[in-house]
Amino acid sequence: MLALLVAVAVAAAATWLEVAKTMHDADPVPAATVPRITGVVWSNRVFVDAATFRRWLAARDLSYTVWARNHPGALARLAQRPRRR
Repeated sequence: MLALLVAVAVAAAATWLEVAKTMHDADPVPAATVPRITGVVWSNRVFVDAATFRRWLAARDLSYTVWARNHPGALARLAQRPRRR
């Protein structure tokens, strides 16, 4: 029984040494491109165009014009046209 326990401990140690070596020698993976922000997150929803967001606000009796005046940065995101691939 003791021999089995020692064998398991040796196997576990060898495995963890291999994991540590792999982590130590790891190279970073370069990102292909930087993601482009194409939408606005509002009230736990993502809106990618002004028309949809305008309808969502109107359904809640909120003014898109007032929202746009108060959030120019988000408005600029909705005004951008996503690039075609």
